Amino acid sequence: MPDADVAATRQLLCEIGFREPIFELNGHDPQSVRQLVDYLAVLSEQEEEAGEKTYHS
Repeated sequence: MPDADVAATRQLLCEIGFREPIFELNGHDPQSVRQLVDYLAVLSEQEEEAGEKTYHS
């Protein structure tokens, strides 16, 4: 949404219990989605290093 108030939305999410990281995704901006993909990849690597089973590997 071009008129979205990202800062206010982030604040609202934090106030109702969401924790960082909160990703600002834009389907027209591959870089914004890439940040989420990279974050999830790091989490997956950490789980695998800890010996946890993952269902996506």
